[in-house]
Amino acid sequence: MTCVGCTHSAVVESHRNIKEDMEFVKNKLNKFDNKNIEVTENSRINEQEMFAAVVKNELAEISSKAKNYFVSNFKNEYEKIKDKFQNNVIYTVVRNLVRQIRIKGLITREVAVKTKQFAFGKSQLDKVSNLLSASKLDSSSSDTAVRAIKTAVKSYESNNSAEIADYKNFKEVLVSERKKVI
Repeated sequence: MTCVGCTHSAVVESHRNIKEDMEFVKNKLNKFDNKNIEVTENSRINEQEMFAAVVKNELAEISSKAKNYFVSNFKNEYEKIKDKFQNNVIYTVVRNLVRQIRIKGLITREVAVKTKQFAFGKSQLDKVSNLLSASKLDSSSSDTAVRAIKTAVKSYESNNSAEIADYKNFKEVLVSERKKVI
């Protein structure tokens, strides 16, 4: 697999530890929600949280300034977004942060799009590949978009970057959801 910001053909081990990035996201969100819960490899992570972790991981590979901006501004962006959106809160936070990082000139538009596309594909935990789910969508199925971190790491390792058409389809779903809310 080739990572977004790397010029080498990378294997998962050569990337910063995705598990640590998943734990970072879970710890931040727990703290924001005033939950005093220790995050372990058995803690549950959903696709949106995983998306945030993969983007953070990729930004660290691309630019320390981009990663630092992401980490430093995650809380502020979360606070601005959390009450405005019913669904896709974490995705919206991450999308906004990547846009801000691009506007600041820390990454190009192409890298921003490829980073989100890469993260979208790598974050898929269930068979519903056109969404980033925050919960189980089909109660009658054993397939779920929420997994233990240790299991999510295995999914990350085996998943591919999303095809551009899949990512565009996801963005279209988001636009239609926003129109329903307005």
